[in-house]
Amino acid sequence: MTPKADTKKGLTLAAFAAKCGRSVATIKSWKVRGWLVHEANGRIDEARSLAHLRELGKIARESNPLDEILGTSPKREEPKTTLDPEGSARARKLLADAEIAEIKLGEMQERLVDVEQVGRAWIEVVRSVRNALRAIPSRLAGELAATDDEHEVRLRLTTEIDDVLTRLAEDEPPLAASGRKARSGRKRKA
Repeated sequence: MTPKADTKKGLTLAAFAAKCGRSVATIKSWKVRGWLVHEANGRIDEARSLAHLRELGKIARESNPLDEILGTSPKREEPKTTLDPEGSARARKLLADAEIAEIKLGEMQERLVDVEQVGRAWIEVVRSVRNALRAIPSRLAGELAATDDEHEVRLRLTTEIDDVLTRLAEDEPPLAASGRKARSGRKRKA
């Protein structure tokens, strides 16, 4: 017969937080980091967890009556405030890590594109438009030279320009053709 785990043994997160004088959020972060020791029922083993946290320097060690007499009493660790430079450095690091992860995710989802790559793509688009428009006079010169009707010349030029622009608009954009794989330069949202 296997022994049953005692469901009452150990402390809940809230009870352990009250015991340590810390917030439940802090206790949860300690749990995530693996700094707490748990009973078989999933509750927190108070004695072993406190000993481990003392070893890590997260809480002050227990005071000994002799320490007070001898003057060797350990300093009580004050809860960290938001003005704590070490805490704010940690918060900045967490924020930077989150931003980096967001950039990497955006790249993987192809929502972010390299700024230099966008510039190169625009140059390619402008060149295509320029070259297509510059080719119109040589294509139409002979045809238009034989016509004296100003309305017909204007209509023919307009039609040709519209055709060129329509063909350019139907082409695949340079960024889509390149597969968005460039890596150098700053990143910006597309």
